[in-house]
Formats: sequence, C-alpha cells, structure tokens
Amino acid sequence: MKEICISIDLDPLSCYYDIHGIEIPENKIQNVVYTKALERIYNFFVGINIKPTLFVVGRELNDERTVSSLKDAISMGYEIANHSYSHLYNLSLLPENIIEEEIEGCHKIIGDRLGVRPIGFRAPGYNMHPHFIRLITNMEYRYDSSILPSPFYYFLKCAVIGFYRLIGRKTKSICGSIKMPFAERRIYPMGPDLYSRAVRYSSILEIPISVAGRLGIPFIGTFIMGSKNILYNYLKKKAKLQDFLHIELHGLDFIDRDDVKDDRLCKAQFDINIPLRIKLDRLKSFIDEFKPDRVKRLSDFRLQDYVFV
Repeated sequence: MKEICISIDLDPLSCYYDIHGIEIPENKIQNVVYTKALERIYNFFVGINIKPTLFVVGRELNDERTVSSLKDAISMGYEIANHSYSHLYNLSLLPENIIEEEIEGCHKIIGDRLGVRPIGFRAPGYNMHPHFIRLITNMEYRYDSSILPSPFYYFLKCAVIGFYRLIGRKTKSICGSIKMPFAERRIYPMGPDLYSRAVRYSSILEIPISVAGRLGIPFIGTFIMGSKNILYNYLKKKAKLQDFLHIELHGLDFIDRDDVKDDRLCKAQFDINIPLRIKLDRLKSFIDEFKPDRVKRLSDFRLQDYVFV
C-alpha cells in the first residue's frame, strides 16, 4: 500500500530575506504566505483530497486575518503544528530559556488563538537541539518532524552559507549538526542523539522528510516545483519505487514573483521565478504519478507502530 503525507512550513517572507542576507524593505513586506499562499493551498488540495499538516510560526497569529484563515484550515481537517514562535534559524545555538520561550510561546498562541492543541514540532531550518525534544516530551507532544537526512541538501546549504559570508552577506542561516545528513531515513522512535532509533524507551516519534538515492535528494517543494527538470524527473522516478512518501512544502511554493515584487529576493530565491501555474501543475503531476492509496496527516502516525520495526 502506497501512503503519502504532506507537510507545509508556513515560513513568512521575512525568513527568506534572513536566509539570503537581504535587508528587508523599509515599507513593510506583505504577509503573502499567510494570505495568498494559504488560499491557494486550500484550493489546490481540496481538488486532490489531501489535508496537509501546517507548521505555523507563532508570531504570525497576532494578525487577525491569519487567525481567520487558519481556522478555515482546521474546519477543513488540516492539522496545525508548532514551528516555533519567531522562526529563529540559530535557535539551536541559543540558551535553553530562549528555546523554551520560542517553543512554548508558539504552543500557547496556537491554543489561545486557534483553539487547538498542537502535538507535533518542526525546528526552524531543520537545526536540532536535545532540549527541543526534552521540552516537547514534557509538553506531551507525540512527534517531531525536523530531520532532513539529505547529504545533498546539507552540503549545498553549507556551500551557500560559506559563499554569502565570503561576499559579506549577513545570512542568518546556519549549517547545523553534521549528523543530520546521515540520520535515519525511516520513521523511528527518536533516541538520545536525535538522529537514530532509540535503543530503549522513547516517547517521541520522528517522521523524517523523505529523500531519494545515496545523495538523499529531498522530496521538497524547491526541487519538485521550482527546480530544473533533471531533479524533478529524478524525484518522480524514485517516488514510484517508494511505499511511503513524506513531501515537505513551504508557503513560498504557492507564490511567484508577481506576489513578491522585489527583484533582490527573486534573484536570490530562484524558485520564486517559476510561474505559479507551472509549479502547481508539477506538484499535481508528481502526486498523480505516485498514485497514493492512503493519505495521512503527521498526527495519524502512532509511536507504538514503530517501536519494534
């Protein structure tokens, strides 16, 4: 049986200015991810009967329009999960009290503004810290989904960070642990080192993002919707061989340069330049080619099903 789950990180547009070390315009950037992108997400997935898990950045819930839109998602059966309060890329390097403020702050505002209790977490930038897991364990979360076991992505990110620092761009992105690209690829009960299966008891299930081949090309929106055909076709071919597929998308995948209107960001973030129509056609074709028999939200996975696998 072929199973699919789709998670979407709703990183605000400001995160991409931080990644590329670009100064945010003086006139406040529009909240296009939580307005235009969310509406397009709903319209797209209702047509293929998939209800993704949405990883929400807590501070965005201070906007009433965002709250209203995410309540629509809940009414449609979407899951809301914790993506920290401010999406600090260096959160894993900060003191534990800041980590607690970020994770607990997002948890609280989701409960206060949306009336739901999240049970899943994803770290900003996939950068992990043991205190993240200690904290969400105490908060009685059931799963984490921060692991991206992709050597291809990890070393590409490190190369871009190195290049930006060489030319003087103040990127806020960090490489993170060298263990990440070599972490387990299957769903597993998370062990103390975070990147491998627990030998004894674990209360947190890790649901990694799916990757393909020895290089671990990730099944993420950037490569499915916004890359050259060679990567898209490779992932499409590999997807046919998998029984389970966890695709990670971003709100950014559902906008294009007509929504952003900033040439600096469009030049740095290449996938913004792909017309939205083409990106959505690619994603639909990709899912249709996979032919899933069952669709899951991340909260549908149970720890007990993976303890002895």
